[in-house]
Amino acid sequence: GPKGEDVRRLEVAGVPDGGALSVGGEEVQLVQHRKGDPLVLLRVGAGKEEALQVLETTADGYVVRWLGKDVHVVVRTPLEQGMSAHMLAPEEKDMSNALVCPMPGTLVSFNVAEGDEVQDGQELAVVEAMKMRNSLRSTKRTRVAAIKCKVGDHLKVDQVILTFDDEA
Repeated sequence: GPKGEDVRRLEVAGVPDGGALSVGGEEVQLVQHRKGDPLVLLRVGAGKEEALQVLETTADGYVVRWLGKDVHVVVRTPLEQGMSAHMLAPEEKDMSNALVCPMPGTLVSFNVAEGDEVQDGQELAVVEAMKMRNSLRSTKRTRVAAIKCKVGDHLKVDQVILTFDDEA
């Protein structure tokens, strides 16, 4: 799997209340679970009973705690699983040296100029979204390298507003 993830295929046959599960070819038996209860008791193969706790629901599955690890479980149909092999992994961008817009909105003002030194927590810009003004602040002591937008611009989520100098 991507970046060394432990990827195992989970086969589900039948319906949730009467289906058979297998992980890595080993049968998984549902020992105990009540609807709405985040705790599930399982038995993998001929092993002992193991608890699995559902921590949260995600857009594509669940985050569960199993055997002391928090694991993201992706739920896909067989067709989705087949197609996933052809999907590109999302590009990871380093945005640590940029101020990005956290929500769609309009850039109302700048409180800095290119070349200014800024302090941790200093207000850099103000974005208006849904008639509310949001102060965007520096998360570190640095220097403004370049301003990428102008007052009045309509910004998208994660659009770069300004960049910081690595050398500051």
